[in-house]
Amino acid sequence: LFVCLFAFFMNDTQMEAMLRLLFREYDNADEQNEEFEEIENDVLLHNTEAFKRSDVYRDISSRVGYGADIKSSLREYHKLREGRMHTVPISRKKRLELTHTRLPNATTVVQDSFTERVFCGTYSNDGSTFLSACQDNYLRVYDSSESIWRLESELVVENVGWAIVDACYSPDGEYIAYSSWSDSIGLITVNGNRQEEIHVAEDFGRICAFSIRFSQGSDRIVAGLNDGNVLVIDVHNDVILNNISAAHQNDVNAVDFADEDTNVFITGSDDALIKVWDRRMLGLAGACVGCFRGHTNGITFIDGKGDGRYFLSQGKDSAIKLWDLRMAPSPTDVEQPNIHMMDYRFLPDTTAHNPHRRLVGDASIRTFAGGHVVAQTLLRARFSPTFTTGQRYIYSASADGCLYIYDILTGEVVSSSEIHDTLIRDVHWHPTKNFIATSAWDGTVRTTSSMSHPHAMTSTDLNAVTLSQSSQSENDVLINF
Repeated sequence: LFVCLFAFFMNDTQMEAMLRLLFREYDNADEQNEEFEEIENDVLLHNTEAFKRSDVYRDISSRVGYGADIKSSLREYHKLREGRMHTVPISRKKRLELTHTRLPNATTVVQDSFTERVFCGTYSNDGSTFLSACQDNYLRVYDSSESIWRLESELVVENVGWAIVDACYSPDGEYIAYSSWSDSIGLITVNGNRQEEIHVAEDFGRICAFSIRFSQGSDRIVAGLNDGNVLVIDVHNDVILNNISAAHQNDVNAVDFADEDTNVFITGSDDALIKVWDRRMLGLAGACVGCFRGHTNGITFIDGKGDGRYFLSQGKDSAIKLWDLRMAPSPTDVEQPNIHMMDYRFLPDTTAHNPHRRLVGDASIRTFAGGHVVAQTLLRARFSPTFTTGQRYIYSASADGCLYIYDILTGEVVSSSEIHDTLIRDVHWHPTKNFIATSAWDGTVRTTSSMSHPHAMTSTDLNAVTLSQSSQSENDVLINF
């Protein structure tokens, strides 16, 4: 009570100083904990020799031409610029090499602004539209085919408590699913003509699906709830196929399907564990088929690479971890970390990951940290798109208002740009163009593109990069000038 009264009379500077002291004590409290092993900084972030032996390293480096002479690609690019009246083929590998010289980190456009916080923002599969979810209980769909967006529809959704905390497109482009502090998960057609609700709980305002994801076939939704339960929902029949009670010991903040198959999915929780589930095994034992530990605080987001093997997790410990599903330890061999987990909602926005320690039994194959900061809400991180980058990067939202891009091959931060004045909650890279959309708590949605300089494509050239639908191949694309 005394501490609460004392804090009430503090100004912002004094409060921040007290929080920093508190979290310094929190860090020190686990120094002698047997859960941790002391490590060198480059072992955690830059264990290159071990990482080079992984499939993901070989696949990405081969795809993007890692280590090749970038000057040859630049010379070819400048030749293309000189012949602007022609359509000239350029190899996929050279295009990906050029992407590394023109990351979207400079020119920023405010696409829309609101008086409420923006929680979610995602492109459709083809990038033609963008979905935004704001705390004002609207879903907005924009035409994102041009560099300046146009509002297509403004959908008022029903049965929303506090805010829309997650929203996503169905891969077939027909539906939008959304969730909030409510007893239902909402489904609405993209044009807004039809809206329905899938009942998931009895207590309105006490249950929230913090994370929802469609299957690739658009016929299933996996949902993670704040009561530790996980649901698999049949979209076409509005029924719950599986209700995994007490899947985790705390809030389930992140879910994703492992691949195109709807049977295997991944969940992450505030218990700091990531679990792998197979619907075909639930009737036999009801337990997960694999369990990962490695984060020192709760999981905020999971993004699958799309190959059924690798996925990433964002954690409240301000670390992004890359995992191999094939290396999932048995659930019987993994215990919840016995560590102090402070409430990240009150973390200062400069409390970064501690790179000098990791959990014993950390099965991740690489950790990305030292740049972004996770605080206050469920911040997101994703793999960069295949078409423009060969999935070479991981990019992340951050509580300091910056957009961070990590190179998977080196583990380094290759770009950090201040985009917003306050926390960025969601980020999404356009699937075929070099734009990243950021959704932030300053009430704005912005897009960031690459800066024009002598060794990079201009934004005009960037918009001219198209994939020929009639002659799509693995090796060649067409650049139209």
